[in-house]
Amino acid sequence: MGTGDPLGREIRSGIGNLSGAPWITVIGVVANLRQTTLEEKPRPEVFRPYRPGFPGFAYFAIRVKNRPERVIVFARRILHRMDPVLSLEDIHTMSQRISEANAKRRFQTVLLSGFAGLAILIECAGLYGLVSYSVKQRTTEISIRMALGGSQGKVRGMVLRQGVGLVAIGVVIGIGAALAATRLIAEWLYGVSATDPVTFVSLAVLLLSVAVCASLFPAIAAARIDPAAALRCE
Repeated sequence: MGTGDPLGREIRSGIGNLSGAPWITVIGVVANLRQTTLEEKPRPEVFRPYRPGFPGFAYFAIRVKNRPERVIVFARRILHRMDPVLSLEDIHTMSQRISEANAKRRFQTVLLSGFAGLAILIECAGLYGLVSYSVKQRTTEISIRMALGGSQGKVRGMVLRQGVGLVAIGVVIGIGAALAATRLIAEWLYGVSATDPVTFVSLAVLLLSVAVCASLFPAIAAARIDPAAALRCE
């Protein structure tokens, strides 16, 4: 067809040898379409008018303002008047079609979200145990600091920095690895880029918030250490 205006020109389409395919006149142009899923690349499509004896199935869409159930009844009647042999089957609303197309990805998203939530809980528990063990090991050091005038606020800050610092290093390494793997995960994403800054920032803030929560209780416990009692035990 070249690069000129296609309206009014003739084309023919089919599979294999096109010598027997009829010529059809172009009366309109539509954008490329996705047929199966929202993730596939849009492909060119050809719409041809229905004719009696047309092999296969014919699909059509109806835009309605009222309830779809009422329109389906009228659509069946009109189709029966056009050709009594035809039947109207596989009726779905657009929201149902979209839900079916996204069912697989939605299940995968829920599954991955569950694993991600479990990983965050494990991170929180592990970090809490690590910081608590560190505080127990440094009881003498903390007691000496407090005996020499160190305030409870400084002790809490020291323990919090330890826990959050470990997670911050992990976040930096993780973001670097994620950016390096963007080419591998780009084709699995839909509606968001592999380097979406909002996603990276949100995850970093979430992980650091978890680190603060996991380190907070050991920090409070460290600030409540009685220096005299701790040193007396030593």
